[in-house]
Amino acid sequence: MAGALPWLVLIAFDEIDQLYSLYFMVAFAVLLVGMVILYLRSQYTWQRVLVLTIGILTIIYPAALGSNSYWLAHHGAFTTNAEMLVQAGKAALIMLLPAWLELLRRSVGRVRIA
Repeated sequence: MAGALPWLVLIAFDEIDQLYSLYFMVAFAVLLVGMVILYLRSQYTWQRVLVLTIGILTIIYPAALGSNSYWLAHHGAFTTNAEMLVQAGKAALIMLLPAWLELLRRSVGRVRIA
């Protein structure tokens, strides 16, 4: 997550004015570092999955809306904000699916043992 997410944000803000994207990049870097620290300090799998889910969603959705807002304001409507949110949701789902499957596997394993 910590390796793929910066690349997705970088791709989202490609060819966008550097001053416009600077504020997003600084905020996303702080959120990403906070997410990694909380992830490493978490002791349970459900805590790690929760940190990853909240971290991914708080970075990927504003990145999609921020880049789309720039393109809407400067070059007209390529796609709507709703379509961008759907695309960001698909990317988040792909990124979070392994963590959620691991959480499901661990919880099913506990039920079988008990």
